[in-house]
Amino acid sequence: MAGRKGRRSWGRIRKLPSGRYQAGYVALDGTSWNAPITYSTKLAAEAWLADERRLMESGAWTPPPERANVAASRTLTVGAYVTRWVDQASGRLKPRTVDGYRRLAQLIEHSAIGPVALAALSPSQVRQWRAELDPEYPTRNAGAYSLLRTVMNTAVEDGLVPANPCRVRGGATKHRKHEPVILSPADIRAVAAAVPVERWRGLVLLLGFSGLRWGEAIALRRRDLTLTEREVSVTVRRAAGRSGGRWVIDRPKTAAALRTVPLPVELRPTLREHIDAYAEPGADGLVFPAPGGGPAHRQPFATALAKGAEAVGHDGLRPHDLRHSYLTNLGRAGGTLADLLALGGHTTAALTARYTHAAPERNRELAQRIWK
Repeated sequence: MAGRKGRRSWGRIRKLPSGRYQAGYVALDGTSWNAPITYSTKLAAEAWLADERRLMESGAWTPPPERANVAASRTLTVGAYVTRWVDQASGRLKPRTVDGYRRLAQLIEHSAIGPVALAALSPSQVRQWRAELDPEYPTRNAGAYSLLRTVMNTAVEDGLVPANPCRVRGGATKHRKHEPVILSPADIRAVAAAVPVERWRGLVLLLGFSGLRWGEAIALRRRDLTLTEREVSVTVRRAAGRSGGRWVIDRPKTAAALRTVPLPVELRPTLREHIDAYAEPGADGLVFPAPGGGPAHRQPFATALAKGAEAVGHDGLRPHDLRHSYLTNLGRAGGTLADLLALGGHTTAALTARYTHAAPERNRELAQRIWK
């Protein structure tokens, strides 16, 4: 049974069955607080109460948990906090996203700001850190800054810092290191015909005339393709990616990515021939497997694609350029913003804007329309 509460003019002390003392008080705002620890002597408990009373009288009092957070932030480093944030977020994120965050967290932890105390991180330190990131990796740098800004927002919410020090204008903007190669529909067909490895020709055409992301395309099953006389389309239900050295096939990151994309009817015979020759058996068989089984690997495909593109005069073509080309061609053909959002599987117009490109001939046509 607990001992009697100490009789005091302010605060309370009681002796616990363990023989230790617990101190507590009611603050001016009516909230009740106990000391974060118990004490071996009553004198030590009284000393804690006296300290709390002095804080109140001086106007410097804040709730004990807030003060504990501030104290912790003086010793907790930026690198450790970012790593902890990623660990805590891992349960609600896709494995590939977590892998990417872990790589960015390591970049932050091993940089100049990694050992800085969380509470001491200043806007000038963040600006200096962002400016010194290797310019050879613009996308990675933007991702690292974006992660740091998000994590510091959490630190503000947790009461560890008073304000977010990440204030670099455009720090999270992704600048392309390589401008995409945009192919016309005729160019896409020419590249597909010139690809030296026949098993990849159907994939070139599908990517170029559906705009699917790489991970969406290689996760397709036979039942995801509709190749009837009435309809030719592909339905995205999942995406594939590498995580921890193994394949992970799961739902796409966003609900917008779950979509059905109509295909040109001219692709029907080509896709049927590809399925007969290369797809795995059964309704759940992969449409574009690697020669040794499992989803297709990007590098062999990218190599064959680049060779086919070079053969018809388009150097530097990469797999993702086929998605850029599709969305650009869709816009040229009269597709509205809503069309591009839906068929591209995007959630915002800003994302769609990154994948569409003005064509010089289209601009000339518009100029002539103004004259007329």
